[in-house]
Amino acid sequence: MEVRSATLSDLGVLVYTESLNFTHDIFNENHFKYYILHKDNIAKICIFDSISVGYYLLKFSKNKNIAFLDKLSVLPWFQNRKIGMFLLNDIEKKCREFNIPRIRLRISTSNIKGVDFYKKYNYNIINALLEIYENKSNAYTMEKIIEY
Repeated sequence: MEVRSATLSDLGVLVYTESLNFTHDIFNENHFKYYILHKDNIAKICIFDSISVGYYLLKFSKNKNIAFLDKLSVLPWFQNRKIGMFLLNDIEKKCREFNIPRIRLRISTSNIKGVDFYKKYNYNIINALLEIYENKSNAYTMEKIIEY
Protein backbone atom coordinates (compact mmCIF):
# COMPACT_ATOMS: atom_id res chain seq x y z
CA MET A 1 0.00 0.00 0.00
CA GLU A 2 1.28 3.47 -0.82
CA VAL A 3 0.10 7.06 -0.58
CA ARG A 4 1.01 9.50 -3.34
CA SER A 5 0.03 13.02 -4.36
CA ALA A 6 -3.18 13.15 -6.37
CA THR A 7 -2.95 14.54 -9.90
CA LEU A 8 -5.47 15.86 -12.39
CA SER A 9 -5.52 12.42 -14.02
CA ASP A 10 -7.02 11.10 -10.74
CA LEU A 11 -10.11 13.36 -10.92
CA GLY A 12 -12.40 10.60 -12.19
CA VAL A 13 -11.60 8.16 -9.41
CA LEU A 14 -11.71 10.92 -6.76
CA VAL A 15 -15.19 12.03 -7.84
CA TYR A 16 -16.34 8.40 -8.08
CA THR A 17 -15.09 7.53 -4.59
CA GLU A 18 -16.69 10.72 -3.26
CA SER A 19 -20.06 9.85 -4.80
CA LEU A 20 -20.07 6.41 -3.16
CA ASN A 21 -19.39 7.66 0.36
CA PHE A 22 -21.08 11.02 0.82
CA THR A 23 -24.74 11.97 0.61
CA HIS A 24 -24.30 15.72 1.17
CA ASP A 25 -21.51 18.27 0.91
CA ILE A 26 -20.28 16.32 -2.11
CA PHE A 27 -17.15 17.60 -3.84
CA ASN A 28 -17.05 17.86 -7.63
CA GLU A 29 -14.08 18.02 -10.02
CA ASN A 30 -13.53 21.72 -9.32
CA HIS A 31 -13.18 21.08 -5.57
CA PHE A 32 -10.62 18.38 -6.21
CA LYS A 33 -8.75 20.54 -8.74
CA TYR A 34 -8.46 23.25 -6.08
CA TYR A 35 -6.79 20.83 -3.68
CA ILE A 36 -4.53 19.34 -6.34
CA LEU A 37 -3.37 22.65 -7.81
CA HIS A 38 -3.19 24.92 -4.74
CA LYS A 39 0.29 24.73 -3.21
CA ASP A 40 -0.91 25.14 0.38
CA ASN A 41 -3.27 22.15 0.19
CA ILE A 42 -2.55 18.45 0.17
CA ALA A 43 -4.46 15.94 -1.93
CA LYS A 44 -3.26 12.37 -1.48
CA ILE A 45 -4.49 9.14 -2.97
CA CYS A 46 -4.00 5.62 -1.60
CA ILE A 47 -2.99 2.83 -3.96
CA PHE A 48 -3.53 -0.81 -2.99
CA ASP A 49 -2.68 -3.61 -5.48
CA SER A 50 -2.42 -0.98 -8.27
CA ILE A 51 -5.95 0.25 -7.49
CA SER A 52 -6.86 3.69 -6.20
CA VAL A 53 -8.83 2.84 -3.06
CA GLY A 54 -9.07 6.09 -1.10
CA TYR A 55 -7.92 9.66 -0.63
CA TYR A 56 -7.67 12.56 1.76
CA LEU A 57 -7.74 16.33 1.38
CA LEU A 58 -5.90 18.49 3.89
CA LYS A 59 -5.39 22.21 4.25
CA PHE A 60 -3.66 24.35 6.85
CA SER A 61 -4.72 27.40 8.82
CA LYS A 62 -3.05 30.66 7.81
CA ASN A 63 -0.78 30.65 10.84
CA LYS A 64 -0.05 26.93 10.28
CA ASN A 65 -1.12 25.80 13.74
CA ILE A 66 -4.07 23.64 12.63
CA ALA A 67 -4.50 21.16 9.79
CA PHE A 68 -8.06 20.80 8.50
CA LEU A 69 -8.98 17.38 7.20
CA ASP A 70 -11.67 18.26 4.68
CA LYS A 71 -12.20 14.78 3.30
CA LEU A 72 -11.06 11.23 3.91
CA SER A 73 -12.73 8.52 1.88
CA VAL A 74 -12.16 4.85 1.12
CA LEU A 75 -14.03 2.81 -1.48
CA PRO A 76 -16.77 0.86 0.36
CA TRP A 77 -15.49 -2.58 -0.65
CA PHE A 78 -12.01 -1.69 0.67
CA GLN A 79 -13.23 -0.45 4.05
CA ASN A 80 -12.33 -2.39 7.20
CA ARG A 81 -8.87 -3.21 5.80
CA LYS A 82 -6.91 -0.56 7.77
CA ILE A 83 -6.73 1.79 4.77
CA GLY A 84 -8.36 4.62 6.72
CA MET A 85 -5.81 4.12 9.50
CA PHE A 86 -3.02 4.13 6.90
CA LEU A 87 -4.30 7.47 5.55
CA LEU A 88 -4.62 8.96 9.05
CA ASN A 89 -1.03 7.93 9.80
CA ASP A 90 0.09 9.70 6.62
CA ILE A 91 -1.82 12.83 7.65
CA GLU A 92 -0.17 12.85 11.07
CA LYS A 93 3.24 12.34 9.49
CA LYS A 94 2.61 15.34 7.23
CA CYS A 95 1.56 17.45 10.24
CA ARG A 96 4.70 16.50 12.14
CA GLU A 97 6.76 17.46 9.08
CA PHE A 98 5.27 20.97 9.22
CA ASN A 99 5.17 21.17 13.05
CA ILE A 100 1.39 21.45 13.06
CA PRO A 101 0.08 20.35 16.46
CA ARG A 102 -3.63 19.85 15.71
CA ILE A 103 -5.86 18.17 13.16
CA ARG A 104 -9.50 19.18 12.92
CA LEU A 105 -12.38 17.88 10.88
CA ARG A 106 -16.13 18.20 10.55
CA ILE A 107 -18.33 15.17 10.33
CA SER A 108 -22.08 14.73 10.11
CA THR A 109 -23.61 13.81 13.46
CA SER A 110 -25.57 11.10 11.62
CA ASN A 111 -22.33 9.45 10.42
CA ILE A 112 -22.02 7.21 13.47
CA LYS A 113 -19.57 4.85 11.74
CA GLY A 114 -17.31 7.79 10.83
CA VAL A 115 -17.50 9.37 14.29
CA ASP A 116 -16.60 6.03 15.88
CA PHE A 117 -13.71 5.60 13.42
CA TYR A 118 -12.16 8.95 14.38
CA LYS A 119 -12.75 8.35 18.10
CA LYS A 120 -10.89 5.05 17.76
CA TYR A 121 -7.85 7.07 16.63
CA ASN A 122 -8.08 9.61 19.49
CA TYR A 123 -10.07 12.37 17.83
CA ASN A 124 -12.35 14.16 20.29
CA ILE A 125 -15.58 16.02 19.68
CA ILE A 126 -14.94 19.66 20.56
CA ASN A 127 -18.27 21.17 19.48
CA ALA A 128 -21.49 20.65 17.55
CA LEU A 129 -22.57 22.78 14.62
CA LEU A 130 -26.24 23.09 13.78
CA GLU A 131 -27.66 22.93 10.26
CA ILE A 132 -24.36 23.50 8.45
CA TYR A 133 -24.88 21.23 5.47
CA GLU A 134 -27.06 21.88 2.42
CA ASN A 135 -29.70 19.50 3.80
CA LYS A 136 -29.71 21.37 7.15
CA SER A 137 -28.08 18.48 9.03
CA ASN A 138 -25.74 18.93 11.96
CA ALA A 139 -22.02 18.23 12.34
CA TYR A 140 -19.40 17.71 14.97
CA THR A 141 -16.02 19.36 14.94
CA MET A 142 -13.48 16.76 16.00
CA GLU A 143 -9.85 17.38 16.88
CA LYS A 144 -6.71 15.43 17.58
CA ILE A 145 -3.58 16.77 19.24
CA ILE A 146 -0.52 15.40 17.47
CA GLU A 147 2.03 13.66 19.66
CA TYR A 148 5.67 14.36 18.87
